[in-house]
Amino acid sequence: MRADSQRLPSGESRIALFITILAFSDFTGGFLLGVVPSATPAVGRMLDVSAADLNWSSAAHLLAAGVGVPIMARLGDMYGHRLLLRIALLSSLTGAALCALAPGFGVFLVGRMLEGAVAAITPLAAGIARDRLEGQRMRRALSSLFVGLTAGSAVGLLAAAEIFDATSNPRVALWMPAIGFALALVLLFTAVPETVDRARVRPDWAGYLTIGVGLAALLLGISKGALWGWTSAATLGCIIGGGAVLVVWARIELAVQDPMVDVRAAVKRQVLPFYLAAATFGCAYFGAQTATSLFMAASADSVGYGFQLDSTHLALALLPTSVVGMAGAMCVAPLAARVGHKRMLYTGTAAITVGYVLMATLHANLTEFLVGGCVCQYGLGLTFGSLTLVLAERSARSHTGIATGLVSTMRNIGGSASGAGFSAVLSAITVAHTDVPRESAFVVVWLVCGLGAVVTGLIVATARERRHAENQVLPPVPQEVAGDGAA
Repeated sequence: MRADSQRLPSGESRIALFITILAFSDFTGGFLLGVVPSATPAVGRMLDVSAADLNWSSAAHLLAAGVGVPIMARLGDMYGHRLLLRIALLSSLTGAALCALAPGFGVFLVGRMLEGAVAAITPLAAGIARDRLEGQRMRRALSSLFVGLTAGSAVGLLAAAEIFDATSNPRVALWMPAIGFALALVLLFTAVPETVDRARVRPDWAGYLTIGVGLAALLLGISKGALWGWTSAATLGCIIGGGAVLVVWARIELAVQDPMVDVRAAVKRQVLPFYLAAATFGCAYFGAQTATSLFMAASADSVGYGFQLDSTHLALALLPTSVVGMAGAMCVAPLAARVGHKRMLYTGTAAITVGYVLMATLHANLTEFLVGGCVCQYGLGLTFGSLTLVLAERSARSHTGIATGLVSTMRNIGGSASGAGFSAVLSAITVAHTDVPRESAFVVVWLVCGLGAVVTGLIVATARERRHAENQVLPPVPQEVAGDGAA
């Protein structure tokens, strides 16, 4: 038992409230992710923005999230995860309000960039849970974060569809995440204490700058490659330049006394395979989302496939898969205790593979298709939660933020690469003399995503088992201090 265990929430009711508030914070993030993609086409019509320019909405959000998550996560390790979580929620609230009020597309893009802070909610909340709870309670708390995120996304998608049907005004839908962020901020001040174990290190400003520039360039090149052309000077310059800057960042981290990331520890076989697995998992997690929605919305009478679902019926059809995904996340804590990290991830990646194969082979009937989707979502929920739990438990308490933040960053890099690649697939495999994707194009996407899950499992298999007790520090980290837990 930790020496500072008296700082932990006391009583089951207080612990339940503590976990619920953290989960609700993630729910608001998921809600935003469900609402905005649905509202964006209507925003384009309202602000008179072309489809090509509108693509910058997701690109701006992705860049801000990719750059901001590792920096905010590390600052949370140093100055308190609750403080940075408040900042992340305030930034997201401000961004959501700007998007809802935007008189022009420029202001809307600024709002989308501020909303990028939403991606830091999970690693910061995980840092609080890791610091304040132990054992199965900590694992259940982490599971609740992923349940909240998945539930928020499903509710946001359905709420946006219902609001559009009722009002046809995207601004009404865009205000909903702002209300959620405001409520989460209020709750965060009531029953969530600050983290106690913090890293007593100096800020690594050179590391923050280089990782920010490197990730921004890399993600920009990946996300815009299809539009600019994969062999264009702009795309290659961003990807190669971003990679070169990240090499400089790694050299800086190896040289400074207080690095943002302990690179020597991060490349050890107890942890490195899980970071790499997060990237390939990102391909399976994000890669098929757009393709699956397009397939389900397509009309079989017109193109020979699809179920002709409008936004509301699409959200309702996907609701069972979201519920099963939440069930997968809820299994993280008991499976981690019973079978361990690696077997838990094997279970998740196997379910993803089976689910995508079912989707690729049984997609003529909606019920059969959703069965495959449910199997897949169970595995996605389980694997999503497992990777964050594994890296949280294999890091020092004062490094939980950056450890889980890097998982999110790697997952986003993999998702961006697969999204761009699958966009090219859907554009290349089309019905003759049209830009409509063939049925086989969607099959390719699903099978490649299933293959990504297989690769994820194989990468996990290369990881070494821990030689230390569950809560012992692994890998070695700089000196820590128990900070003041007062507000």
